[in-house]
Amino acid sequence: MKRWVVVLLVVLAAVVLVSPGIVGRIAERNLESNLEWAAREAGNVSVSGGSFDRGWFTSEGTRRIEIRNEQLRSLIAGLADLPGNAAAPVLIVSTRLDHGLIPVSSMKRESGSLAPALASAVSTVQLDPGNAEPIAIPGEIVTRIGLSGASTSNYRLDAGSYDDASTHAEWQGADVTVETDSGAASLGLDATIEPFRIESGGRSFSTAGIKVDSELETTQYGFNVGSIEAITEAVVIETPDAPGGGFGRLSFEAGTELVDERVNGRSVMSISDVNAPGLGKVAIDMDLAFEGIDAAYLQPILAAFEQSQTSPAPGEALAAIYPAIREDVHGIVASGAELRIERFDVVLPQGTVSSRLRLALPETDPSAFSWPAVLLALHATAELSVPAPIVEIAQAANPQAGALVAMGLLKKEGDVYRMHAEYAKGLLTVNGAPMPLPLPAAR
Repeated sequence: MKRWVVVLLVVLAAVVLVSPGIVGRIAERNLESNLEWAAREAGNVSVSGGSFDRGWFTSEGTRRIEIRNEQLRSLIAGLADLPGNAAAPVLIVSTRLDHGLIPVSSMKRESGSLAPALASAVSTVQLDPGNAEPIAIPGEIVTRIGLSGASTSNYRLDAGSYDDASTHAEWQGADVTVETDSGAASLGLDATIEPFRIESGGRSFSTAGIKVDSELETTQYGFNVGSIEAITEAVVIETPDAPGGGFGRLSFEAGTELVDERVNGRSVMSISDVNAPGLGKVAIDMDLAFEGIDAAYLQPILAAFEQSQTSPAPGEALAAIYPAIREDVHGIVASGAELRIERFDVVLPQGTVSSRLRLALPETDPSAFSWPAVLLALHATAELSVPAPIVEIAQAANPQAGALVAMGLLKKEGDVYRMHAEYAKGLLTVNGAPMPLPLPAAR
């Protein structure tokens, strides 16, 4: 019995003293792959930095995440009072890894644990807005990498505030949890951001809170499918040129799935109390769906779109990339698909403008592709309903708007003007009246 006790003690000692160095390398590679995967999924960011300073029980290192999204770069530069040509903003992530099957060294910190794992890590983040003057982002990210390689990261932020010569920020807290599997092929996100406000250079942004839940999986084609639900409460955006901007509440739900190498999806969005100059408070409700998009052709098109978003002029960049994906565009159209706008309602003080749209493309021979043939194969229907007061206001502001009524494109029915349009085999019918359309010659 004593000999077995000695053997057990030796094994435990080996686990505690020998495993950290071996496991540290495995954990470091896991953390690196997760960070690179997150960068790829986020798009418009790049990860760089030196290697970790690896020790036997602990490792420390820094990674720089450059933000290349032009809209986000412009927003950060504006809040930091930097010129538009400032260097790209960078997130600087500093991480300490405590590794070993039993991470004893983690007990030195408040969130430490002796639960078996490849490693546990604590990361802090700074933001360099582009002037080489990093700003510490409060809070820390605690990550646990399990024995299977799956990881869970949690970011918690207590209530606080920040002030410097040009910026004031205050927040009530945040709790964000991200879970990935061992191959970083699936991601779960649960985020709650409490109310916060940022003021800088006469501009301000505030929200009453944000909630996000998401479950995503990477397909063999490189893009994700899954679901996301997001709610943003009471956003107020103030600028010297446009005071009183923002909206009351935004909710968004979307889901996609891959079935028999085809992608199906649906998204529902609702936004209330949008401040629209000259119109008052506006609400928008939208329900979109698509079915049957060929996944193999979709992948290069999505990659090209993401690449174009790193440019100051995304539209021009996408046009420049188009020749490389022309065959993929032809292929995805020839494969057939259906797009539906189940609902697109704009609620105005004068009434609700409602529209519906359905576009259906049957599968055709990709070797004989031509846009005229696509137009002939297309079947589309559209419906529009506009309250009479809105049409009358438009006619008073622009007499040419009355031509829509005179031509029969809008037909009055009670208190609304309606339009029903259908397109099939090159013929457009609006409110029962046929309207032949000239089609381009086949090429």
